[in-house]
Amino acid sequence: MSLNLCGSIGDNTGPVSCDVTRGVPKFPFVGGKVFQPSDYASPTAFATAFKAAAKLAKGDTSKLFPFPEIQGNADKTDANKEGTLGYGFKQVLLEGRPAYEFDVLIGQTLFQKLRKFNRTIAPVFIADDANNIWGVAKSDGTFVGNDAYIFVTGNPFGDGAKNITAKITFSFVSVSDFNDSSAYFPLNFNPNEVKGLLDVVLSEATAHSTNVYHIAANVLTAKLGTSINVASTFGTDLASAALWTLVKDTDGTSVTITSVALNSGGTYFDFTIDSTAYTALSSGAKLRVGLAAPATLDAAGVTGVEAPDYLIITKP
Repeated sequence: MSLNLCGSIGDNTGPVSCDVTRGVPKFPFVGGKVFQPSDYASPTAFATAFKAAAKLAKGDTSKLFPFPEIQGNADKTDANKEGTLGYGFKQVLLEGRPAYEFDVLIGQTLFQKLRKFNRTIAPVFIADDANNIWGVAKSDGTFVGNDAYIFVTGNPFGDGAKNITAKITFSFVSVSDFNDSSAYFPLNFNPNEVKGLLDVVLSEATAHSTNVYHIAANVLTAKLGTSINVASTFGTDLASAALWTLVKDTDGTSVTITSVALNSGGTYFDFTIDSTAYTALSSGAKLRVGLAAPATLDAAGVTGVEAPDYLIITKP
């Protein structure tokens, strides 16, 4: 009998029937959402929690940002660093860190939005072609994204010979998380259903003279002088005081909105402030006009948008 530690090294090596491996990557989702065990108690519960996270306002720590569908994949993982002794014995000295470059087909407007993530390290979930979404299983039972350094480039001029694509690189920070703590959850929905939100910019469409302000809502594009008028799509649905917010700029105190109506031309909103509250304001007082949270807008039929920045209006 030999004295050894062989029985205590490694782990048991029995195979798990019907076990899966990572498939072809299809959809990245970036963000700090932490899925609790109750969130993945069933596919339906996970779908609800996942979709809700994508509808959170920008700035919420649990928000998920859906990235565009992957059209090509290049493995950029570094080779393992090896050491070799004089007689040829090889040893892995350092395991290569995982990194992937994904090709996506997008326009210039979205390309510029995605580049806002450049040089950031953020958690990343990736859904594959088997409809499994991959992340990291933590010791406390939560399921989180895999921290990665993000860089977006590409979208060049065409040359008539190859596709014009943007390239998104995810350089994963932890080899251990990627390999040893990797976990997945099967989705019961198409991840392509989960879209990113568009930023709505609020502005004063025309001058005002009373407590009725004229507010335009637009989505800006990379085409000079061209924006998408939100009123033309959601005018009727968004013409509701419950979907807007109004507070004093000085202290954030809420101010009553009497009504919000689509103007006769259907191009902007007539935003009426409570006359008593407006009269009480001093000349030069500033108010912040905003839209309700994206989830509230979505429930009212105003889907796929949020206004991350408020509009400052001033009483004459």
